[in-house]
Amino acid sequence: MASSNSTSNESVVCEAPCFLHDTDLVRVFRVAPFALIAFFAITGNILVLAVVWRKKTMRKTINFFIANMALSDLIFSLVYIPRIVTILSLGYKWLVHGLVGLIFCHMISSLVEITVIVSVLTIVAISVERFLAVTSPLRALVTTKICAFVISAAWLIAISVKIPTLFASSLVDFQGKTYYIVDFDLTFGAGSGQIYFKFVFIVLYAIPFLVTVLLNSAIVVTMLKRRVPGYSLSEACNRQREETNRRVMRMVLVLVLAFLLCWSLYFVLMVLRKNGVRVSCDVLYLRLLLAHFNAALTPWLYVMFSENFRQGFEDILSQLGCPVLFARQSDSVQCTSITSGRQNSAVDNFEACFELKTLGSPHTGSTAQLLD
Repeated sequence: MASSNSTSNESVVCEAPCFLHDTDLVRVFRVAPFALIAFFAITGNILVLAVVWRKKTMRKTINFFIANMALSDLIFSLVYIPRIVTILSLGYKWLVHGLVGLIFCHMISSLVEITVIVSVLTIVAISVERFLAVTSPLRALVTTKICAFVISAAWLIAISVKIPTLFASSLVDFQGKTYYIVDFDLTFGAGSGQIYFKFVFIVLYAIPFLVTVLLNSAIVVTMLKRRVPGYSLSEACNRQREETNRRVMRMVLVLVLAFLLCWSLYFVLMVLRKNGVRVSCDVLYLRLLLAHFNAALTPWLYVMFSENFRQGFEDILSQLGCPVLFARQSDSVQCTSITSGRQNSAVDNFEACFELKTLGSPHTGSTAQLLD
């Protein structure tokens, strides 16, 4: 348990005053974007799941990975956005105390961190699947069984990574308020906090990002150079194939760019704050906003780049009596070739790490952190 000494606790919650002194108008402007994000994230990801579930033609390995990403983003939004609204309205304090409060905090933080890790691992799986599909179009190297194994492994790995924080976290009272902190050094020994968070940063951000960039770059190069062997395509089918290639490349570039815009600030600040660099509350807010925007953006990128998802969204919304705003594309020429069935590719947004606020230490040689 973290020290109850007033001076020590003051260093632990040094970032807690963020958003406490905002005016009501400022709070409204801070919270309003999250209302829109919540709407588009929840509706978009539910529609992605519904499309994959309802349409048998969508039950392919790539779409199973996309559905897994949608599930993790959906849970992330449902669990974390209410917490963010609380932070922006009342600061970082927790409203539930005692054993019930600790259990509640564990549940919230666990779900948030697990879903983020699952998203990171799933985007790597999507990149690998697409790379294999493009480089070996005649062979289905990622079978349904392999897909199910990868998805299960992603969730198990995410749960395993979260377990240490459950032992290192606790509720701390400071100036009449309750805060949820994690202190690895106190629980596991001096230096363990640095080791753990370096591991998280390298394994869950640096390596996956590098792998994703390399694989997607290889996909683009392969598609630009690829020639269909064995026979010549008609002019119409060749134009269709080239247009498909361009759509896939646009999707790859847009999704990678979306990740950079949504998550780079998050991890840059993580590195800065781990090295003692203080950042303003406004920058912390922007980091939270961009990270959550990622979950809302991804499903609608599928709609923009995939005719199957666009048609699936349209069918469901039409049945619900909602106006359909998606523009219909003209029917494309149907071609029988070895590339058929691999047109609608998707490389999802890249996700990332734990929402942990680096703080000053209440113990010598210890690193305590305030949990959102």
